Amino acid sequence: LQTCTSEPNRRAIAQQERRERKRVGNTVNQKAVSQQERRRRERIENTIDRRSIAQQSRRELERVKRAHTIPDNEIFAQFQLQNIRHDLGHMDTACIHCGALHWLDERIVNSSKTNPKFGSCCRHGKVILPLLHDPPLLLRQLFESQDKQCKEFRANICQYNAAHAFTSLGVNIDQTILNGRSPYSFRIHSELRHHSGSLLPESSLNANYAQLYIYDPDIAHQIRMGRNKNLHTQTMWELQEILREHHAFYPIYQQAHEILSQVCEEGVSETDLAVHLHFNAATDRRRYNLPTSNEIAVILPGDGSEPKAMHDIVIRLRGGPLEHIHKAHPAYLPLHYVLFFSHRELGWHAELHHTLIDEYGQYIED
Repeated sequence: LQTCTSEPNRRAIAQQERRERKRVGNTVNQKAVSQQERRRRERIENTIDRRSIAQQSRRELERVKRAHTIPDNEIFAQFQLQNIRHDLGHMDTACIHCGALHWLDERIVNSSKTNPKFGSCCRHGKVILPLLHDPPLLLRQLFESQDKQCKEFRANICQYNAAHAFTSLGVNIDQTILNGRSPYSFRIHSELRHHSGSLLPESSLNANYAQLYIYDPDIAHQIRMGRNKNLHTQTMWELQEILREHHAFYPIYQQAHEILSQVCEEGVSETDLAVHLHFNAATDRRRYNLPTSNEIAVILPGDGSEPKAMHDIVIRLRGGPLEHIHKAHPAYLPLHYVLFFSHRELGWHAELHHTLIDEYGQYIED
């Protein structure tokens, strides 16, 4: 009887164990299925998010394309580099031929970092610029002496130069960063430009730049000091006299004014008068050549509407738009940086000859 009773018990226990194992297996399977389902849903959501982001990027790209007529490669560069800082390092690598300073990455392709070569300054030594003449003695003292007046001049040399420049500086200033509380930043769009205006202002109170060289020296000095009260009066007067005596373009502007005034006396309206300063030593010598500057400029009278050479400077007697001076013009630097070009020197221009080396190691002109 005991044997018969224990047999059903064992069967019941075995069935119970099978049901328990089955229940545990079902639970494990359900968890695995749930994990797989979650992973599948996450993949679907990530795919949807990536597609949505890609669609938004494409729409933004199309919007930029419609708003700006710039090449596709520049558009992609804007998206890829908009938050990346591009640092060229210091501009302290000198050309072995002329000493001009460059960024190292400006070197030509086939030169190394240890022996960099540059082609944008002197064409590998093919162009040799003559050194500037020593400045007049009084100006040289201002550059070199250690007394109080000379130190003050060097500390404010940019302001002194601007006060005596023939041309103004034209820039498109970016005003977006000037309204904050951060340190002052001077940021511009596009390039720096040098402008030349008419010889006579609308009012004597508004005379500036080249116009002041037409005025009586005492009046011109008073106007300059009125706008630069922090500068030394004696230094301002000395610089004015140095430039009137030595600068190449003072007699040119003086004679341009005399020619225009003479034509104006013949009944021509002031606003219809202009001259072209044509810088070419081979130009016909019979046309108002300056007796002391005929290697620099030929003055051609007119009304400003005549065809002009690409680099001619048009000077009007009164009124008219500002004249943009091309950066390749030989007067581009001397008219603005007057303290460095105090003698009859010209700046860089496209007619400079290459300098070649012959078989004996001597320089010859191309």
